[in-house]
Amino acid sequence: MKPYLTWIFITFTCCIPLNFPSAIFAAEGEWTRKADMPTPRSVLATNVVDGIIYTIGGTPDNWTGLPTVEAYNPQTDTWTTKKEMPTPRGWLSASTVEGKIYAIGGNREGEVFSTVEAYDPVMDTWRRKKKMPTPRYFLSTCVVAGKIYAIGGKTQFGIELSTVEVYEPQNDMWGKAADMPTARSIFSTSVVAGKIYAIGGWSGNDKLATVEEYDPAKNTWTKKASLPEAI
Repeated sequence: MKPYLTWIFITFTCCIPLNFPSAIFAAEGEWTRKADMPTPRSVLATNVVDGIIYTIGGTPDNWTGLPTVEAYNPQTDTWTTKKEMPTPRGWLSASTVEGKIYAIGGNREGEVFSTVEAYDPVMDTWRRKKKMPTPRYFLSTCVVAGKIYAIGGKTQFGIELSTVEVYEPQNDMWGKAADMPTARSIFSTSVVAGKIYAIGGWSGNDKLATVEEYDPAKNTWTKKASLPEAI
């Protein structure tokens, strides 16, 4: 075999194993386009109950609040219109406890809400609940042990909050918890092993990389490793 033929053969056989895993990873990481939501909107809230995604409220124009509720079934790739939320609003948060969705806070045309309304997907009905003590929007809510924690957000005067308030759906009651160390809005929270992680956000002046952990059992906050980049 001539030298240049040997080089071509070696090069070809070495490339195959390197490219093969990449093809697998690409297939696993693909996005698939699904049926569009009937009502275009931003700053809405979403929750999942029994495998159905409920999209609640939002705004079509960064000002007007919507009462719209639309449900998406991933199994059939179809949308269904549901009972409208009593208080139209965007910039709200929602959490689910025992199959019911609680829509909390929000903003509509500059009016900031402390409103709490509970949606029953089985009955397709809404019920008003006790108002959150602190009116706010751009807050984050999450659930630990059947209680909803309403964290941070922004006041009607545009001031970022460190406030944490706890809602008990069983008793329709609100209580106070330890303030988050870093006041912020437009951030995200997640729960792991019974602890709440507040991540990123807006300080009122700049983006944040801050990550703080809340332990509901001890009512304490602990600073954690920051995000690699503020988002």
